Amino acid sequence: MMGRDAFEQAKIAHEANGTCWRCGNSLVRNPHPDAGKPSSLLEVGATVVCIPCLVSDRHHWAGRAQAAEAKLDAVREILNDQ
Repeated sequence: MMGRDAFEQAKIAHEANGTCWRCGNSLVRNPHPDAGKPSSLLEVGATVVCIPCLVSDRHHWAGRAQAAEAKLDAVREILNDQ
């Protein structure tokens, strides 16, 4: 297993080459003027992204969010029946 420092160095090397550290696809620059700014990171995104990984991550996040909502709905239903 790779240490954190080695992982960060490999990630930086891939980004310098313009490739994604995770899948090897090319990176795309986000043209939005607020891209990468902490105040708008969730809405706008990072300055450089890998589109396939971004879509995959958002898809997995949405699945986890829907599962959490289903659990909350089940708990609310149990509490309302009492």
